[in-house]
Amino acid sequence: MPASAAVLAVAVDGTIRATAGSAGALLGIGSGDLVGRHAAEVVNEPDCSRFLDQLAVPDRPQRYLIGGRWLEAEVLDRRDDPDIGELVVRWRDVSELAAVAEALTASEDRYRSLSRPCPRSSSGPTTRPAPPS
Repeated sequence: MPASAAVLAVAVDGTIRATAGSAGALLGIGSGDLVGRHAAEVVNEPDCSRFLDQLAVPDRPQRYLIGGRWLEAEVLDRRDDPDIGELVVRWRDVSELAAVAEALTASEDRYRSLSRPCPRSSSGPTTRPAPPS
């Protein structure tokens, strides 16, 4: 597993039961310190409730800004799997992807500003002069 990815096994009550990959390094918390903590503790306060909602109803990957990096969390419901029996949260660093998307948006905005029509000048003639005879 690359250093930019990690997996957490999370119990129904939100307690982290196990980690895999470089979870501690990726999330900015010592790997040994993750097990036994509540999963919401890994996410910054403004995003905490959104992350708890994601744990309650796994839907689609969500992005969170953690430690100055954009991380994407995908929650997989494996409670019915007898070998796992918990939620699995896959984290991956998407900072480079986010930076490229931001640069593309800025480039598109610059392009759109160049393609806008020039405003008409209020000075000068508004009608064409008659051709010379």
